[in-house]
Amino acid sequence: MVVRDPSGRRRDEAFCCTDLCREAAFVLETYAHRWTLEVTFHDSKQYLGFGQAQSQTPTAVQRTAPFSGLVYSLVLLWAAAHVQQGGTLSWVLRPWYRAKMAVAFPDLLTALRQDLWRARFSAAPVPSPRLRKPAPTPHHTQPLAA
Repeated sequence: MVVRDPSGRRRDEAFCCTDLCREAAFVLETYAHRWTLEVTFHDSKQYLGFGQAQSQTPTAVQRTAPFSGLVYSLVLLWAAAHVQQGGTLSWVLRPWYRAKMAVAFPDLLTALRQDLWRARFSAAPVPSPRLRKPAPTPHHTQPLAA
């Protein structure tokens, strides 16, 4: 089937289905529901490295996709919780996105990174006992002879 925009603003789109008994509405609804899943796979590959996994063992291969999906879900859950707690999600205004109306996944990753950096470096530094210099002793005060 071919779908045409009556206003002519969008190009014609062709949709196919191997089940000839299906109505056009079913095919279009299925495509529309599938679209969010396709965007998820795209974003996981582009921004989370799912497409470049160097898995060699069968168990590593089996774990790569679920882990990528888990990380994707955690980013979305963080964003939802962030907004629910009164935070804002925004994006960098670019000349080519003047009409952008919604936050995209890369914007969520950027916001999460910024939030993590703020949390990491805005707190007052607490010196770690392992990193403190030892108190000077008499044998440390004199330079060592070569």
